Amino acid sequence: MQLNQLQLFFKQVILNPDWLEQTEQPERLLFKNDAGVSLKNRVNVYRNNVIQNLVGAARSALPNTEKMIGSDCLSQALEQYAQNNLPQEGNLNLYGLTFSDFLQHYAPTQHLSFLPCLARLEFLIEQARYAKDDYPLNRDALSHFEASQFAQLQFQFRHAVGLYHSAYPILNILDLCDAYNSDKNEFDKLPDEHTVLQHQEATQMNHDNPCTLLVYREQLEIKLVHIEYADFLFLQALQQNQTILEAAQTVADHDQEIDITKVLQKALKYELFTQASIRS
Repeated sequence: MQLNQLQLFFKQVILNPDWLEQTEQPERLLFKNDAGVSLKNRVNVYRNNVIQNLVGAARSALPNTEKMIGSDCLSQALEQYAQNNLPQEGNLNLYGLTFSDFLQHYAPTQHLSFLPCLARLEFLIEQARYAKDDYPLNRDALSHFEASQFAQLQFQFRHAVGLYHSAYPILNILDLCDAYNSDKNEFDKLPDEHTVLQHQEATQMNHDNPCTLLVYREQLEIKLVHIEYADFLFLQALQQNQTILEAAQTVADHDQEIDITKVLQKALKYELFTQASIRS
């Protein structure tokens, strides 16, 4: 038997216990001698190790989500998630990127409607942390373009840059998490008047005043910067390969008074871009 065939067979055995009982392939004989331990129980040892490794990989990105629901609840959620969401690559640093989607329908945490948004932000932070290194756009490079070309400029964003939007006050929730002492399993101090414990309405959706954040990596530190919603829409349009003119038209329906020059200056200050070009 070739090695890759054995690996595929073993993968089926680990991840689909019913398949082992149904198959009549000769490879099944490899598991015949159970030495007094049932075949199902022996395979369960390997299956549990696989699931727990996936749980551990995803958990490392979710410290604040864990504070909100507790270690046991997060473990149960991640175990259920891992059983139906296997990694597509060997590198597990970013395993769990779709966990926030899973939480949308996870019954035990439905009372915490902001939880998927919190998990999504934590994985966005994780993406910035493990993003490939690249170089910021040299501001002098913009001087090579004619003023008449600026409207048709497109920008390539750096790998470690992300944009985040939520109708929930996620920054307030992060403040609450910062007050949590994991050693004592309790909060060190009462949250101030802006946090979710004292103002329950702070966990409610507010589409008129959403939380919009710029997430990026500066050296080895992850930065979260609050930006205006109009700025978010403009940068999001640029990130989707729209030109400056197209991005301005996209955001115009929301805010016709946006100062695009200031937004671009801020983007250059934070070194969000790695390349600029004229649409051909």
